[in-house]
Amino acid sequence: MTRRSSACSSWGSSGKSIGFLVGCVILVGMSAHAQRVSLSPSDVDAAIRAGDITKQYRLVTDSKRRPFALGYLSTPFSRIALVAEHYRRQFLPFTAASVPPELLAPEAWLYVFPDNAIGIRPGPDVREPKTVVITPRKAGGDVTAHHPLRTMPFSEVYRAMFRAKFDGQGLIAMFPLELLNDANEIRIVYDDGWNCDQAGLTYCRVDIRANIR
Repeated sequence: MTRRSSACSSWGSSGKSIGFLVGCVILVGMSAHAQRVSLSPSDVDAAIRAGDITKQYRLVTDSKRRPFALGYLSTPFSRIALVAEHYRRQFLPFTAASVPPELLAPEAWLYVFPDNAIGIRPGPDVREPKTVVITPRKAGGDVTAHHPLRTMPFSEVYRAMFRAKFDGQGLIAMFPLELLNDANEIRIVYDDGWNCDQAGLTYCRVDIRANIR
């Protein structure tokens, strides 16, 4: 069963405090018995020093007419980089000792935007993501769909982290990290069946790159 969290929705643009933001990230990502992915101390240090690497983790469709970047995904490595970069922009310290164990949970977090965040059609009519699943790549028929472990709305915390400005509501979905491989794909269902100009589909299809760290 998918679990939804609405915590941390009122965090302001001022950032307030490190403890509050880390607490929000932990609460969003934690599970009952959070496991940790094995990142060495040097990996953690590399993630903290990585800077803004979000472009490497974009969710991009394979539309032949026009590829759309529908949002981002994160792994334990890129989550550390994302939080560290957010603190750096606010001139706040973030070190290996600041990394909570829950950021290392073996999960992929998908951050999916409404369509007006990606320049499709600005204005009051906004397509919002309603469902995200991971399936075998280009599978048809009665496909086996992996549903999120849990989901939550796109809170102000993550709008600030991604410097995202949009009307409407985005969606964050958490999956087991092991599903991120090039034998699978991500399928995003918008509220009006938008297919990102991918003929014959009722959803937007995103390939998973094999070299995601």
